[in-house]
Amino acid sequence: MLIGSNGEKQGLVAFSVALESARVASLDLVQVSPSDAILLFVSF
Repeated sequence: MLIGSNGEKQGLVAFSVALESARVASLDLVQVSPSDAILLFVSF
């Protein structure tokens, strides 16, 4: 599950798509839980 920078759920996406989306938005991609496929866009 990919969660956008505003908390909106963007659904299941391939890791490569999530990583590219984060790069384009100049955000970091964080895995919330190693046992779950939950990724979150954040700005550090």
